[in-house]
Amino acid sequence: MRVKSFSYCNLAFTFSRNLFYVPWWGSRKLQFNKGGSKLDFRRGESVVYPNQGVGVIEDIMEIPVSGEARMFYRLRLLANNSKVMIPQEKSAEVGLRRVIQRDEVAQLLSILRTKSKVASNNNWKGRFKENTDRMRGGSIFDVAEVLKDLVKVSKTKELSYRERSMMDRARFMIVSEIAHVKRLPSDRATQLVDEALALSTKSAGKEAGSKPKAKAS
Repeated sequence: MRVKSFSYCNLAFTFSRNLFYVPWWGSRKLQFNKGGSKLDFRRGESVVYPNQGVGVIEDIMEIPVSGEARMFYRLRLLANNSKVMIPQEKSAEVGLRRVIQRDEVAQLLSILRTKSKVASNNNWKGRFKENTDRMRGGSIFDVAEVLKDLVKVSKTKELSYRERSMMDRARFMIVSEIAHVKRLPSDRATQLVDEALALSTKSAGKEAGSKPKAKAS
């Protein structure tokens, strides 16, 4: 595939309906994987892109950026087959990582089973900001904590639209990675996640009883 050069002055670069770019200079003011900014992946390797899910490294390409050659990963997201170009030198900074190992799925489900410690009545805006940072960090185990906390809160009060969207996104990220790693149908992976969450929220559901849900303020 031929890729034209582009200017670093733009924040995003769309060359076709299913192809978009991550700027080579990084991701705004966010900080990910502070130990370094570059990770080496191979063609055909399964990786996870934060908030987008599992993808495959289809190619490693050299692209001219403002007259300077830079290496990019071309990533195909499995959820919708869209393509993402990620600068190799910023792969860790944007949160790109390898999928978890099969034996780590048990650890992930264990996190979902444990009782959430989040306070249901705390300020949703502060909670949303904290959870947004955890979602962007790339760790699927942090995403599991976000999902567990939001499910607990949803049992006692109505979530804001943004928190409902975040809860759905967290569930998608977890289900899709488990399904990919364990080679399970999506509905079976969903069942595993729901069963784990049911144990986590069992006591919360009893405490809520027949109390009406409070709307998010």
